[in-house]
Amino acid sequence: MRKQPRVLTVAESYEHNYLQSELEQTQNALESAYSVFQNVTDPDLIDSSIYEINAIQIRYKFLLEKAKRSGFRVKP
Repeated sequence: MRKQPRVLTVAESYEHNYLQSELEQTQNALESAYSVFQNVTDPDLIDSSIYEINAIQIRYKFLLEKAKRSGFRVKP
């Protein structure tokens, strides 16, 4: 017998939507940062792009861990 999914409270639903939105925005920012990295030639801009990519990856990891702790499934 299938287990019925738990109904989310309003606060949980809001948090889930917020996390999903933040993850999508972070994915878009990461794609943009990779695009910049691939198109710059100045050594300072390359370094800057690397730092930006690393920062965005850390934010993405944080958001994924927060979603996991909250028990939310994240859309791929």
